[in-house]
Amino acid sequence: NERHVTCFYVKFGCKHTECITTIVFCWQTASDISSV
Repeated sequence: NERHVTCFYVKFGCKHTECITTIVFCWQTASDISSV
């Protein structure tokens, strides 16, 4: 079974190049997922 982890970055409160908060959403995906 190959398992892959996908991450999505969301940044909040950005001024120019500085951001106050960065939230990272990560989830695993597999080829044999039977339940979500």
